[in-house]
Amino acid sequence: MSLIRLAYASEATFTPNPDHSGVEPHVARILLASRRNNARQAVVGGLYYGNHRFFQYLEGDEKEVRSVYDRIRGDDRHRSVKTLLEEPLQNRTFDNWSMKYVPLADDVQKMLQRHGLPEFEPARFDRQLCEEMIAVIRDSNGVD
Repeated sequence: MSLIRLAYASEATFTPNPDHSGVEPHVARILLASRRNNARQAVVGGLYYGNHRFFQYLEGDEKEVRSVYDRIRGDDRHRSVKTLLEEPLQNRTFDNWSMKYVPLADDVQKMLQRHGLPEFEPARFDRQLCEEMIAVIRDSNGVD
């Protein structure tokens, strides 16, 4: 089994529900399906949604991660899907999360401010920003 890690950015195609507090309902449905499917495929990772954009990190067996990513690219809730990072991985770093969700986090805002970025635009992230974003997701108190 060869492990890989993959990070991507995309834009949401749905209209956010401004009257909803907590997890945006469309994102909640994505999380529910991701957790179910990823657990079956032993794929782990984390998701951040902000500014109508997604940043997601996946790791697992290469075949399974590619299968998940192909499904995401075909999902009509995402557009402008862009691979930010894809490479072999020696050991898993998200052991217990089929899909960790990070709600709007102060740590993300601090990271953006440190780099002089006015808003969350993950499609513009370079390798350093991807690594920082992965660390924020890994180290945050996510939502089950």
